[in-house]
Amino acid sequence: MFRFLILLVVMLCPSVSEAQTPSAELRLNNLQASPGLPVVSRVFLNHTLDCEAFSFGVTHDPSQLTLMNLTRGDHLEDATLGGVSPDYLMMEMNPTGGGGYIVGCLFDLTPPITDLVAGEDRELILATYAVDPAATGSTQLEFSAALHIPPVELLVVMQGLEITPTTVFGTIEFITDCNLNGVPDGDDISGGSSVDCDGDGVPDECGFDPALPDCNNDGIPDICESDCNGDLVADPCQPSLDCDGDGVLDSCAIADGLSQDCDLDGLPDECEIAQAQAQDCDLDGTPDACAIDSGAVQDCDINGIPDSCQILAGASDCDLNAILDICQIANGSESDCDSDGLMDSCAIDLGVAFDCDIDGVLDACEINSGTASDCDMDGLPDDCELTSGAATDCDLNGVLDECSIAVDSSLDCDLDGALDSCQIATGAAEDCNLNGVLDSCDLGNGTSTDGNLNGIPDDCENADFMRGDCNANGAFNIADAIVSLNYLFGQATVSCLDACDVNDDEVINIADAVYKLGSLFSGGAMPLAPFPQCGQDPSGAENGCDSYGATCP
Repeated sequence: MFRFLILLVVMLCPSVSEAQTPSAELRLNNLQASPGLPVVSRVFLNHTLDCEAFSFGVTHDPSQLTLMNLTRGDHLEDATLGGVSPDYLMMEMNPTGGGGYIVGCLFDLTPPITDLVAGEDRELILATYAVDPAATGSTQLEFSAALHIPPVELLVVMQGLEITPTTVFGTIEFITDCNLNGVPDGDDISGGSSVDCDGDGVPDECGFDPALPDCNNDGIPDICESDCNGDLVADPCQPSLDCDGDGVLDSCAIADGLSQDCDLDGLPDECEIAQAQAQDCDLDGTPDACAIDSGAVQDCDINGIPDSCQILAGASDCDLNAILDICQIANGSESDCDSDGLMDSCAIDLGVAFDCDIDGVLDACEINSGTASDCDMDGLPDDCELTSGAATDCDLNGVLDECSIAVDSSLDCDLDGALDSCQIATGAAEDCNLNGVLDSCDLGNGTSTDGNLNGIPDDCENADFMRGDCNANGAFNIADAIVSLNYLFGQATVSCLDACDVNDDEVINIADAVYKLGSLFSGGAMPLAPFPQCGQDPSGAENGCDSYGATCP
């Protein structure tokens, strides 16, 4: 069947001119393999013309190799640059007669034909073999045209020509590889990837010469053990010189910096600590005495115990800075103004005492020393009460309003807790006659009268008037417009400006004269209130009305 497909390809493809001499070569790569481990062989094709099809067989020695798997190579995949996925690919692992495998491939069965482009080292097939654990020496992989029935030929079809390719066989060399890393043991040792301390030619990871002395019976010859002090005795054979039993002699551990000997007695610090010959309260591996002497830890009260250990045992370090509170108070870096044994900063942080102005000094100490006032004696500095809004100082004299009033009650005539001067200044209360006394108090104590009972002292109110009656004769007529114009141009005076402000815009100008004339002769709007009866200006009194000559009903 495959031979028929080859002939079909030959018929479909154009012939090559006689001047061309196409050639092809099938090649198997050489390999090294470890007994008992798998190995992968590759088949490569070199061809001078585009290839339409090929077939071949490969044999092996079944006593040393067992074929496990066949897969297509990179150049039988479209994804590979220059590669082509064939329309037909036969890979048989158990051909008739056994002892190898056969492959047949046609790249394209129908026009237009897509061939494998001419080139070298075209990877066709990957064959995975299992190597017999007892395999030795080497074995050969060979191309064969005698496998299967009928036999599969060694054949490459290029542009319609059937070419019998030259072949290059592959050799698999079985190597001594005790650690199964794919590298011969001798190469491992010579290359430095393995050590052979006893010189038996076998990497140490694979074993040692059992005839060599082994003082500690650990399976490692003494010659391979360390001798850090150069006394020709293996270190593991001198356990008395290794106090911590870590396999390194004490003298070597100290010399190499692996262990510390802060007191220079030849015994590693960790051993002195472990044997209770030295204290290490913070468990940092350094004896307390050495840590204190070197300045690594503090002992501010000079009692031989690191401060950190005293703190862990319950000594006070309220600010958690690893320094005993008593030392900070003693050296003046922290204050204890009330002498209660608690640093002021901690008393503040814990809420035991207060520092309302956040200056680091307890409020009670500032008040007691006179650096802060507390006029109401509530334990809170006046400045803080003002800042927080708990008290007021409306006149900004630095004294709480309540204290000013307590000293002089006349400063709050209406007894509402607010200074009269501040109420007047902010407009919260009126002082229309500007005598410094609230109008309500003037009326209450009889200093001022309020004939119309409107709450405004009579001496502060404007006279009642009729708007538009600029000449104050009790009538609204053309004479009022003339007086308004004469006033504007300095030809007359008026005693009630609000009466002239006929449009009530709080400005006396020519618009008022026009407004009056419009009301009288053009059907315009009449003057705004008060009109036609007398009264007060309902919208304000910027102009005022000192007197109104006419008699109001």
